Formats: sequence, structure tokens, C-alpha cells
Amino acid sequence: MSSKLLEVKGLSKAFLGIKANDDVQLSIHAGEVHGLIGPNGAGKTTAISLLSGELRPDSGQVFMDGKDITNLSAWRRIHMGLARSYQISRIFPDMTLLQNVQVSLQIAHGHSFRFVAPAFGSHGDEALAMLAKLGLEDRAHDLASSLAHGLRRELELAVILARKPRMLLLDEPMAGMGKTESIRITQLLEQLRGQVTMLLVEHDMDVVFQLADRISVLVQGHVVATGTPEDIAKNPQVRTAYLGGEDHDG
Repeated sequence: MSSKLLEVKGLSKAFLGIKANDDVQLSIHAGEVHGLIGPNGAGKTTAISLLSGELRPDSGQVFMDGKDITNLSAWRRIHMGLARSYQISRIFPDMTLLQNVQVSLQIAHGHSFRFVAPAFGSHGDEALAMLAKLGLEDRAHDLASSLAHGLRRELELAVILARKPRMLLLDEPMAGMGKTESIRITQLLEQLRGQVTMLLVEHDMDVVFQLADRISVLVQGHVVATGTPEDIAKNPQVRTAYLGGEDHDG
């Protein structure tokens, strides 16, 4: 695996005196899919919020490419290529799929969001290519409001990718999906492997073990184990407490 893209050192955050994250240590390598798992209340969403810049830590540091970004705003981090999915995946229901991606491309090219209308006449080929990449080209001229939940999530992914992020923070991307929809999103994320670094928080352990190169386990705000899916699956403490004793060999 290549060099570290994101590194977290001693990150802590408390709410009303209760530590949601406690001295979190995490290294994410460029190009990898890194899973972050743990029971409800373990602090996974807080950790992602600290990485995205939505929350500021009480202590500790976040580095991207070796640069300390701890005090940078969420928007500055987005421009550096660090993106939490819903932050930049706002879907406009009264626009077509193509128009949604065109607007995202316009912003990615440095144009103001105030000039939305001109976007509809620009970046059309690039937007269509992005939709085709996700298998949505046949729906390009449909309104986003017409999409079922799973297809809406695919459009959100297209909007995110139009910004050309270097790293995606994915918080429960399979939430609310049926099995067929979940399989489809898993396949799309698999296709992105190596093209963009991903930190994946997901309750579906089958998805995490299928996609992740490495997995970190968060318990009571503290990382208790990091390793390959095979290492984590064989860890007796992790298996018993967080995987329900199930076998996850792939």
C-alpha cells in the first residue's frame, strides 16, 4: 500500500463530559478502502465529523498529505479533496440528473453557485460521461425527484465524483437500502477502488469485509484494533463483541 493520505493523532472529543472519541489514532493510505466499525455509540459518526471539519476536536491533530488540517473549515477540506458524502452531494429534485451533475462540475471548475443557469449549457459531455460511469446515462434527462432511493444514492455518488475528491468519508452508504440496491452500491464502490481513497462506516459487515483493505474497530471512542479483514475476523474479542461470532472470510 502507498503512503499515508490521512493521519489522525490523539483525536479526542467530549460532549457534556462524556468522551465520544478518546485518543483516536488512525492512518489511511492513499488508494485504500478503510473500514471503521464498532457498536452503536462507539463514536464512528463523531470521528467522521472531526475528519470532515464539521466538529473541532478537544485535542489531537488531523493531517492530510502531512499537512496539519485540524483547524481548517469543512469547506476548505472539501477543496483539498476530503469529502463527506452528504456534504457535497445535495440533490436538486426539480433538476434532471444531467443538470445535477453539471452544477457540481461547474462548482468543481471554480464557478460560483449563484450562476446555476449557465451550468446547464456547460460540461454536458463530461456530466454525461460521469452518469454513464455509474450506469445512469439512460436516466440523464429524468428529474431527480423520480428516482427510487437506491438510484438517488447513485446520483449522489455521481455528484460527489464530479468534484474529483481524493478521499471519500462514507457514513452508512447502504442505509435504507434493500438487498438489490445494496449490492449495486457495493459494486459501484468496488469499481472506484484505487481511484479514490475511502473511509467506510457501515453496519453491514458483509459489505465492509468485501470492500475494505483494512479495518479499524472503534469501541467506546477508542481504536482497539486495526488490521486486514482476515486479521479482524480472527480477533476473538472483535468476533465476540462486534461481529456476533459470524465468519467473514472475504
